[in-house]
Amino acid sequence: MIKISIVVPVYNIESYVKKCVNSLISQTYKNIEIILVDDGSTDRSAVICDEYSNKYKNIVVIHQKNQGLSAARNHAVRKATGDYIMFVDGDDWIEEKTVEILKELMEKNGADISSIIKVGHHYESGELIIGNSYKMLLHMLYTSSFEIWGKLFKRKLFDDIEFPVGKIHEDLYTLPQIVTKADVIVVYHKGLYNYRQRQDSIMACAAKDYYYDLVQCCIEGVKTSCFIFKKEEERENLEKFYMYHILWYYYNVICIADEAYCKKASRNIGLFYKEIESEYWKNTKISYEDKCLFAKLSELY
Repeated sequence: MIKISIVVPVYNIESYVKKCVNSLISQTYKNIEIILVDDGSTDRSAVICDEYSNKYKNIVVIHQKNQGLSAARNHAVRKATGDYIMFVDGDDWIEEKTVEILKELMEKNGADISSIIKVGHHYESGELIIGNSYKMLLHMLYTSSFEIWGKLFKRKLFDDIEFPVGKIHEDLYTLPQIVTKADVIVVYHKGLYNYRQRQDSIMACAAKDYYYDLVQCCIEGVKTSCFIFKKEEERENLEKFYMYHILWYYYNVICIADEAYCKKASRNIGLFYKEIESEYWKNTKISYEDKCLFAKLSELY
């Protein structure tokens, strides 16, 4: 029987972690290993994790000094004993059939990765989409489902991959590397993952403090696209995502979240288009009008 390891990073979420762990304990698929990684919590989160571990044999707790989400995930992946790996953030929770559905999707379609989406996602249609790494990476990127959570992975996909420690947008850094190692991927547009948007979360602060990190992530994405996809059309479509994502994030997150910070952050968007200037002028998927827009934005740096 396939064993599934569920990795749960935990940091100062004493008010939320019980709901998360209870949703994992209640899964209809029972052959699971739950790995709770206490990332140096200063509240009662660590105590709560230990209480669950003492009560349930399939719950393992790792305590480490505060090193961030990526380090917590990396530690857990190294300790995982499952055939498949899944990630759930410690302040979120999943519906009771989530693991069972992801496993069935994986096995029925001969896939290396299966994915569902978050509850309330605007692409929640019930549609099932199957494809190769190129098709499905672009699909996940363009449908805003590039988070690591909400997906089931074959353990072997992580053999030579780690999450980047110290980066805020670690999912966008890592997912393309993992997806391109897969032969078949299946995405079920069913909302089964409950994502909690907290005002004190890392991403709630990202618009103000971490836009520069996203810029660096997308610059790296453009620069390494030729190593991910060899075919010119595939490479250009991947580049196109990063070129427009940074623009979308600037206007729809940065400017809306903090109008005053918008002016300060304009230097970062200028940096992005300055760094990738040669790539967007050569890219045949970008219209001439947009290339001119990107050129004007590069002048902000």
